[in-house]
Amino acid sequence: MPNPRPLSKSPKRSARNSCRKSNPFYIAERNDILDGEAIMLRTRQSKEVWRFRMRVPGEDAYYRVSLRTKHLSTAIAHAKNKWADITAMVNADKKVS
Repeated sequence: MPNPRPLSKSPKRSARNSCRKSNPFYIAERNDILDGEAIMLRTRQSKEVWRFRMRVPGEDAYYRVSLRTKHLSTAIAHAKNKWADITAMVNADKKVS
């Protein structure tokens, strides 16, 4: 009888643990706004709702929030307001949460 095939030593990857950045199907649509300082995106999971993401300077982190709208023009207006709020907090040396 042949030897059984050895088991893989790598741990199983869960769906939550998988790298979403390398998955081309995770982001359904992406729009850079304000010369690339912020990003609006739609994911497959969030269906048609727009999300906002921006890198927070000095904190080495991203600020992410749902814009809770399906309309592009409304989402752009909300995203610009969020960007202005976050920029004001960073300029005032406040922690962005």
